[in-house]
Amino acid sequence: MRARRLPVLLPLLALAATQGPPASSGDPFAAAVAHYRAGRHAEAFAGFGALRGSSGTAPGAELLVGFSLAALRLQRTAEAEGAARELAALADARDRADGAFLLGLAAFQRAERAEAAAKLQDPEPGAFDAALQAVDQAIGQWLAADRARDGWPEAVRNAERAAHKRRQLQQDRAAAERDRPQSRKEPAPEARPKTESDPEPQQVDPELTAAALPAQELARLLDRLQQREREKRLVRQAQQRAAASAGERDW
Repeated sequence: MRARRLPVLLPLLALAATQGPPASSGDPFAAAVAHYRAGRHAEAFAGFGALRGSSGTAPGAELLVGFSLAALRLQRTAEAEGAARELAALADARDRADGAFLLGLAAFQRAERAEAAAKLQDPEPGAFDAALQAVDQAIGQWLAADRARDGWPEAVRNAERAAHKRRQLQQDRAAAERDRPQSRKEPAPEARPKTESDPEPQQVDPELTAAALPAQELARLLDRLQQREREKRLVRQAQQRAAASAGERDW
């Protein structure tokens, strides 16, 4: 019997517990699920990991989902991404969608880590750029998950939240650049003709860029997000006017 799928219909890192019967002492997968449900994420990670390593065949989708979720809870982003990539490579479209969703969670986790590094008193160089790149990857993965399922509202909402984060990061980067002392600002590199002794440009792993959101698709997403915000403002204004009118009395 196929083990029950762990739910991943969740916003960002608000990873909810699964629902189901209590774990059987003879079922290590159910025991790992029970640990996850109880918030014992280290034990869940160890349990899923042991099953993943002991199987003589490729791990099933449910095991990959469980391992990736537990790894994300522990901030073990690279290990979560490894399992999610395996999931995204499976034949079933639903499994591929789950893999993309989890890759989006992992990318957003990396973005948050880079954002924290960018806001240190002595910030790491290029941290804002790394955060923006990771946010773009998260958006791309969540939209890919939405397409793979022919509609996944939770994935779209995550992409919209990430688009908000992207705009905030751009504003924070601009503010940090303005506030940085002139002596610490990095000078713009001088353009010079390429020579034969120059090294070839570094080759970028296509897996790291495939999830980046195309500029046109990002623009459409931001336009839709702005339209929703305008609609919400209009609704609030109408509600305020209605409340004010209800408070008036024509004696």
